[in-house]
Amino acid sequence: MAALVLRGQVYRDLEYTYPDGGPTADKYIIVLNKNHLPTQPIIVVPTTTFRGEERFSAGCKSSQEYHLPANQDCFADNTIIQLFVLGLVADIAEDVFKSYQQTGRISKSPVKVLHPGTIAAILACVKTMKEDVRQNYYTCLF
Repeated sequence: MAALVLRGQVYRDLEYTYPDGGPTADKYIIVLNKNHLPTQPIIVVPTTTFRGEERFSAGCKSSQEYHLPANQDCFADNTIIQLFVLGLVADIAEDVFKSYQQTGRISKSPVKVLHPGTIAAILACVKTMKEDVRQNYYTCLF
């Protein structure tokens, strides 16, 4: 029986590269589906580590990101959860997701799991950008 893909699971993306060729760091994807069904795509959002000098404040940002301070949940560094991808392409078909696990593109099992309160805050942030989220994604999330 295949392992369930559940909301809040965090997988390491072993092949992700920043579009601008930015700094190397661990890259992760977070599963956001409410109850994944095999007929639905797996909705994921990437994260990036914040390494800037300016102040890092927690919460929902107008840039369609959610900022999670270091050690507030399961990330050791200040982390930016890139929600803007929900207006672009943020889904992976279940068979492709499993293929990524088998080929080593992403970790075979979750490396972290977000706390329910963190997931609720991220989803509240997604609701503020509803008009920018693809409708089929929104349906999978809420």
